This record gives sequence, C-alpha cells and structure tokens, in this order.
Amino acid sequence: MNGDLVACPYNKSHLVAPLRMPQHLLKCKKNYTGESLATCEYNALHLIPFEEMDEHYKKCIDYKRKVMKEGNDEFVDNMHVTNA
Repeated sequence: MNGDLVACPYNKSHLVAPLRMPQHLLKCKKNYTGESLATCEYNALHLIPFEEMDEHYKKCIDYKRKVMKEGNDEFVDNMHVTNA
C-alpha cells in the first residue's frame, strides 16, 4: 500500500493517497511553519522551496507533458529551464 501513497510537502511523515492530497494540503498548510514553498505552474500539488524550483522543472513530469503537448521549442526556451 505504501507504493500508492505520496509524501506531503509540508510534513514528509504524512503519507497520503494522491486523490486525497488536495484536501490534505489545505488542512496541513494551516499548521505549516517552515520555509515558504512555491507552487509548480504545471501541477498545483507540487510545492517546492523557491530556490529549488528550476531544478524541479527539470524533473517535473507535468512540465514535460506540457512541453511535448505544445510541441513548440520556443515554449521551452522561454520557460524557467532550458535543456530540460
């Protein structure tokens, strides 16, 4: 069952089913006191420390899907990451 769970970005000890993550994030954010997290432009469930966002886009499957769907090299060049 653990393979079906995702770690909460606010508290890594919280393992949540992906379909329940939106509700969990709303609840968990209220108690979060850590560093500010940025929201990925391609998946609102991806909450990443600001300084790690460019690195996140290199690995983000939702970013890659958007780029492939657009099929537009200019789109990639104008985004946060080139050579993704």
